[in-house]
Amino acid sequence: MGLWMQYIDFARKQNSNKKLSVILTRMLQMHATKPELWIYAANYALKEWSEINEARSYMRRGLRFCKNSKHLWSEYARLEMIYIARIVARGRDLSREKDLSKKNVSPNADEQDANVIALSSITAIENTTLIRIVCAIPMAIFDGAIDQFAGDATLDETFFDIVVEFQDLSCASRILQHAMDYLLTAAPSDPTALICYIRQSVIGVQTLSAGFPGALGGLLDRLKLPSHWPIHLGRQMEPGALDLCFAKDSWNGYYKLL
Repeated sequence: MGLWMQYIDFARKQNSNKKLSVILTRMLQMHATKPELWIYAANYALKEWSEINEARSYMRRGLRFCKNSKHLWSEYARLEMIYIARIVARGRDLSREKDLSKKNVSPNADEQDANVIALSSITAIENTTLIRIVCAIPMAIFDGAIDQFAGDATLDETFFDIVVEFQDLSCASRILQHAMDYLLTAAPSDPTALICYIRQSVIGVQTLSAGFPGALGGLLDRLKLPSHWPIHLGRQMEPGALDLCFAKDSWNGYYKLL
């Protein structure tokens, strides 16, 4: 593998994207069962070429050969979250450009007004159909991973943590809720599910914001009594599950959040 990576590095330094694409294709043909290579190719396509369709193609082909790789499933979800973040960031950049264009009035006002109108339709991109569509993709990846690894709470937690990395996105809470709905239904007594449920209260809330005290209070409420857990948890909770949830090893991950 070292020789392949040197070859890739050489092509990168030569700015030969066409050659690099050929190299990646040949490498993946010879090492199709190595999930880390599919992840590398997909990330390169998105981060260096800004080609989301190419990146998705690498991930999907990788899953055909490495469908039992948890890492590949989780990195596919991360790739989509990165793409969503880029779309939102671009929309905000366009919003700033629109504000500047309003301040700088040129003699060609009609053309400028047309540009301002065009930008206005894009600057609200975070709330458009496009964002809603792309936000559905990580949820679909989660559902696919669940079908492949039914009952594996560690994968659920990994997915949860990946979305938390992008908690500033407005759609992150909806994606997290999708994961939580499954976790609390399929594994209500699992320590991982319970800790994710507790953490959810403060995710996306800035610590210096006016809403943080209320969010922290909600987190503490979820800790106090079993009656504060969701109703289906109360019916399905196994004896001693809360004790297991609050075990030292489980809480280590929770305290890292705080």
